[in-house]
Amino acid sequence: EDFADDEYGDIPDDVFPDEYPPTPSYDDDYSYDEGDTRLALETYRDSEESYLSSSKRKKLEALEDTLNELERARDDNEDKLRESKAALGDADYGDDGARWALRDKCVSRTLQGYLYEVCFYKNARQGSTRLGDYRSTDGSVLTYDGGEYCWNGPARSLIVNLECGAANELVSVDEPRTCVYQAIV
Repeated sequence: EDFADDEYGDIPDDVFPDEYPPTPSYDDDYSYDEGDTRLALETYRDSEESYLSSSKRKKLEALEDTLNELERARDDNEDKLRESKAALGDADYGDDGARWALRDKCVSRTLQGYLYEVCFYKNARQGSTRLGDYRSTDGSVLTYDGGEYCWNGPARSLIVNLECGAANELVSVDEPRTCVYQAIV
């Protein structure tokens, strides 16, 4: 039967439950709906590790430490390789790499009143005038171009012919055409 709530007003359902006697409820009783996040392992931090024994966890941590060290070593070696490749540049040091020893060397000599300087695989100068930057190698010929512009002329350039000798020295420099230089080293 439905009774009017008359003098007490609306009474909540849990005060007078529909079933009698009511089922006892405890603090640790939960009703889980499907999809409840409390049942998903992802909601618990480090839950996967909690299932490992302490000895297995220690072994796993040691393996992770070793992996991290190996990854750091790999990264360091890749950095060194990149730096080495950058230091080599695109220069051609010969089939047998014989000209590798020239890469940080410069030769200079005063000829016809000018101080000429050729830095292998870098740049060339005539006094304070830039003759060009290294561009390519073809056999035993080094090409430098993109130097300062001549008055009413092209940008300066230099062709260096390498010849075998007892010492690294600048033997001669000529200007067969306007602002185009040739040297023998």
